[in-house]
Amino acid sequence: MLKSRYMICIIVSFWLVPAITAAMTIVECVNKSGESTFSERCPPGSVKKGEKQLRGLTAKNDSEEVSIADVAREHPITLFAVDDCVACGLVKNQLNAREIPFTEINVTGDQEKFKQLTAATGGPATVPTLTIDDKVLSGYNGASLNAALTAAGYPDP
Repeated sequence: MLKSRYMICIIVSFWLVPAITAAMTIVECVNKSGESTFSERCPPGSVKKGEKQLRGLTAKNDSEEVSIADVAREHPITLFAVDDCVACGLVKNQLNAREIPFTEINVTGDQEKFKQLTAATGGPATVPTLTIDDKVLSGYNGASLNAALTAAGYPDP
């Protein structure tokens, strides 16, 4: 009798462990220059702007796997770029490497698209600029981009 109770406790604990470890909080921090970073806590000299609760994946069956298409519908990505922009190419390469769909808006010579860019940034037009939900990332920082994508729910690379 004691053996069977012990076995039930072991089985139940293995079943509950994924539920306990399946969440993580990512915070967005802004430094004095206005640049955003995404991590578990803000580095010195920066201020917390917001946070996002991430749910982890512990099982690999179809019912629990995250679909990139589902995440993309909930958290669409727009990339504002110009012709011959090395940093824009780096952002595109990183998104393509993670197989993440995005909409590219090339603002070269197009005043309406340029107005969209300045509206998205709320100020100066900087390329590349990437929007995910209400988050705006300007310039290129690979680690920050990966963190923002993960915070939005896109699967890790």
